[in-house]
Amino acid sequence: MLSSFRATRRRVTAALIAVAAGASLLFAAPAQAYDIPTFEVPHAAQAPVPFVERATDTAGVVELWKTGGPATRAAAATALVGGADALQAFLDAGQDVTLAADRKQLVTELTTRGSAHVRSTAQKILAANDPATIDAFLATGWAETWKGDLRVAATFFQEYGNVHVERAAAESLDKGDGAIEKFVLEGWRAKVWMTDRMAAYAVLASENPAVSAAAEAALKTENGDVVADFLRYGQFVVAGHDAELRTVSGLLQQVKADVAANPNGTAAVADRAKAAIEKAKNAASAAREADTARLMADWKFQSAQALPRAVIDGASMITEKPLREAFAKAAKEVPGLLATLTAPGADLNTLINEARQATLDLGLVGTPEVRKAAEAALLGGDAAIKDFITVGHDAAETLDGTVMLNERQRVAQLHATGGEYVRKAASIAGKSWSHPDTRYFLEYGLAQAQELDNRILAYQKLDDADLELRVAANIALEGSRADAQAFATVWQFAAADRDAATTAHVASIDAMIAELVGLADTAAVDAGKAADAAKAAEEARQAEEARQAEAARQAEAAAEAARQAEAAAAAAGGQPGQAGAGQVDVSQHSGAGAAPVIVPWPRDYAPAVGLAETGTPAEAAATPAATPSPAPSISVPPAASAAKDSASVDSQSQEAATPLAASSAGMSGWTIGLIVALVLAAAGAITFLLRRKGAASA
Repeated sequence: MLSSFRATRRRVTAALIAVAAGASLLFAAPAQAYDIPTFEVPHAAQAPVPFVERATDTAGVVELWKTGGPATRAAAATALVGGADALQAFLDAGQDVTLAADRKQLVTELTTRGSAHVRSTAQKILAANDPATIDAFLATGWAETWKGDLRVAATFFQEYGNVHVERAAAESLDKGDGAIEKFVLEGWRAKVWMTDRMAAYAVLASENPAVSAAAEAALKTENGDVVADFLRYGQFVVAGHDAELRTVSGLLQQVKADVAANPNGTAAVADRAKAAIEKAKNAASAAREADTARLMADWKFQSAQALPRAVIDGASMITEKPLREAFAKAAKEVPGLLATLTAPGADLNTLINEARQATLDLGLVGTPEVRKAAEAALLGGDAAIKDFITVGHDAAETLDGTVMLNERQRVAQLHATGGEYVRKAASIAGKSWSHPDTRYFLEYGLAQAQELDNRILAYQKLDDADLELRVAANIALEGSRADAQAFATVWQFAAADRDAATTAHVASIDAMIAELVGLADTAAVDAGKAADAAKAAEEARQAEEARQAEAARQAEAAAEAARQAEAAAAAAGGQPGQAGAGQVDVSQHSGAGAAPVIVPWPRDYAPAVGLAETGTPAEAAATPAATPSPAPSISVPPAASAAKDSASVDSQSQEAATPLAASSAGMSGWTIGLIVALVLAAAGAITFLLRRKGAASA
């Protein structure tokens, strides 16, 4: 199971690093009140422990059993349980070998978990491999080197850039080693948390409502790390999202206003809407890239802080392991020992070794008053040990009744609220009638179960969480047990809230872009309709102009025909008496009885009109037909003119008189009347059509 978690974590880590490689790891300068120190700040877990001196009596052996290294504690326990002879043997020489082994092991551990100069010094001493040098370093050198590292850190803090921290650093240097240690281990962080809160309150007054609300939420947690996280990272996420929202919503409002101001639609509106979509998409894309860059930068920063904590915590777990194992052994065996020792008829003289072991175990796993009584019995010898088993143990437990009750309630609470493995371990402890099992759970079992639950939780979040939560899970897995616990209790929820906020924000942006797209589509359709309407209007205008031009042309043609008719009538009415000689009366040939208009014979300057002759079919075929005139008129020489000019006609040659003779002979009165009737009918039809169109237009 864990192997699959590790594989998943490696895949997610590789993916995130790949993203980070393409994005800037720098972000805007934070408004937080301090920067993480660029120099190494010693940690409380690196502080020196008292040098374990060689024991000279039973009390010294008990002290070695309590504070010595793994080998020394085991040897001291054996001596305390073994009786006077074993105790003396340990005091004489037995302790020396174990003390030397434990001291060398401690120096080895300091090469990795010590402060800066402690690590380098330990490496040199270990390389020398001299027991006396090792003893001297652990006795005094470690503490002096530690003090030097503290003083270096305090000196660096004087140029930290935060006036409150710098002032406190200077004061600690003036007061001496104790003040320096307190400042470096606790004081400087308290000062920066104070100034962080001041900075957060300044952000609270921001004109940006979203950033102000986020600052208020961070301050309400009363957690300095949460406030620092907001100032370093959170405020920029909120501000970036707000800026993106303002940009896209502004574009949306512009397009809405543009569409409302142009309800009929135009191509320009459609083009502006399309441009707004591109701007909105670009803004959203840039915002997502900025989100990723900020997150990758913060991951890098937090990982750099978590890794050293993991190293220190790993070293402390190595040191802790023998103590945990000894505690577990004692908690497991003490119930059976007490049952044997308190059984009816039990002889404590015969069972003295069991009594010593039970007393030693209770000195480790008992409640406070029980431990105190057990240590006193170990110092008092066998008589005191037997008294402790028979009456002292019960009396001490009675004094610790409230403590025991509180501890069992704590177990029940953890069983109800803990993770899977915490609940399992709490269930085992709660079902046991032996209080040492409760003590073991609270001292070691709880931490082990929590660590397992926390790491399983972090691995799970690598599979089914969004980016913020996955990054937070990776940081927890890279850091210490405290980092994993902080993830389970604080940071997973903060990261999940950010992911939820980002998801909601992105959904809002996408909805606005979708609305923009809809508006742009509508604008494009409206623009198309407007273009079609304009085209139709133009075609109608052109058609009307063509109709009017045609009507004008037809009117002009009708007017011309009318003028010609009026001219013919005027000409005919202006020469009375010519009808008998110069005009042909066609009424006798026409059924209608209406005489056609006869155009007088043209003057001398008018050209003669050739008319088709009538004759035999052969003659008609041989003579080409004359081309008809658009407005046919018949030119007949008036009678008077004919009489007057008869001499002239007679004097003309036969060739000159031939056309007239041919014309007179070939055109009958019926034909002439028919042609005139057709002309008048055409003129009447044109006049009728013009009046009809005029009425229709009106």
